[in-house]
Amino acid sequence: MTITVFGATGQVGRRVVSQALAIGHTVKAFSRNIEGLIDKDLANDKFEAIQGHLFDEEEVLNAIKGSDAVISTLGGSFDGTDKTRSLGIKNIIAQMQVASVKRIVSLGGMGVLSAEDGSYLIDASDYPQLYKPVGMEHLQAYL
Repeated sequence: MTITVFGATGQVGRRVVSQALAIGHTVKAFSRNIEGLIDKDLANDKFEAIQGHLFDEEEVLNAIKGSDAVISTLGGSFDGTDKTRSLGIKNIIAQMQVASVKRIVSLGGMGVLSAEDGSYLIDASDYPQLYKPVGMEHLQAYL
């Protein structure tokens, strides 16, 4: 399987890339700064580091073409002001539709999980206020 990983240089993204390669997948690792991905541990014929910008439609489309699935581990600021997750996922999904790629896994915060009453955990009165700004950005990406 060929997988395009967005957010590949982050803490979670690097692990996703390593684990996908370890089980034999072909990985296209997309990031604006790929220098951290170019090392002897990842060097093999099933790995490609792609430097690009998440909001550039053509660069994102080219990274997705030929993939069977996409994994998004997009990060951003903890205070929720950075809209990389919510706006970036829109471009990823739009380019997936162009490329006819139908599978995506997007990692997010627990606030987007459903509570027993069907609401989101982030809406609960005991949801930690510290995590609410970044949780709301994850919720926007999910929606």
